[in-house]
Amino acid sequence: MSRFTLVQEDLAGSSTDEGYATAASDFYFVIDCTQTMQWVLDTICENLLAVVKIFEDGGLRMRYGVLEFRDRKYREEDSLIHHFFGKSILDRATSPCKGSHFTENVSELKSVLEGLEAKWGGPPKESVFDALKHAVECPDWRDEATRVVVLFTDAEPHVPDTEVKSWQDCIEVVEKSEIDMLHLVVSEKHIEKYRKLRLIQGPNDEDLPGDLLPLGDSEHSSESLRKVLEGIGYSSTRKAAMDNAKKGFRGV
Repeated sequence: MSRFTLVQEDLAGSSTDEGYATAASDFYFVIDCTQTMQWVLDTICENLLAVVKIFEDGGLRMRYGVLEFRDRKYREEDSLIHHFFGKSILDRATSPCKGSHFTENVSELKSVLEGLEAKWGGPPKESVFDALKHAVECPDWRDEATRVVVLFTDAEPHVPDTEVKSWQDCIEVVEKSEIDMLHLVVSEKHIEKYRKLRLIQGPNDEDLPGDLLPLGDSEHSSESLRKVLEGIGYSSTRKAAMDNAKKGFRGV
């Protein structure tokens, strides 16, 4: 029995026995799409879709968003792209919003993920800080949902970036937002650097929940990523259930 099956049973039990609606979560996937991610980008997308399918089969109230980023200092064009669902599939971060940043439609999500392309990028550092800023400040988060950001990158962040100038600025941007979890899936050689973002404070002055996990290597990327994403899905759905229970939230 997988950990996801256990989560689904937990959530179903909460809904039936305690009268709480199925937990709601909004997931924003922030994905480095530079050339050096070529070896793992397809694997990330395949495993994300596999995990999302489990959510869908379990009847969980999930929505998904995608932000792809590259290196704004090297090439501004196509370096920070929000994907919109509904009215328009694609728009730039600087353009008026068309549609929603999130979708419940797995087919729409699949179309976007399969269209991601690893290209460009300048030096080894990328616009990680700016990408996180745009994700956490997204205007389309649901009030009742547990808000989850998942970052994938094999690079260090630019310090300074185009908008966010330092590690401390990035920490403050995230703290001022109302996200509930931040998961960081990064190259193993950069894990210690990203540990600085584990200093982020969440609600009630507690550490912001989330994982700091290795992206894996080319030889074992599929297996390791599946385990990473299963862990993220497990912890995120359990938190959503706990949050909704605390709020006494009832679905419609």
